[in-house]
Amino acid sequence: MTLPEWLTSELDGLPRILSTNEERMALVNQLADRNWRAGNGGPFAAIVVDESTG
Repeated sequence: MTLPEWLTSELDGLPRILSTNEERMALVNQLADRNWRAGNGGPFAAIVVDESTG
């Protein structure tokens, strides 16, 4: 499985630390919307967060 091209080009601009559940869900919603607009189906997105580091 590979990441969509639009995402790989935007990875450096994404936040490294997401301290709250609200920040995490906001990012998931942003990615889902972007994925849908890019024509990749969906809207679908997910992130994996290490609870100890955010």
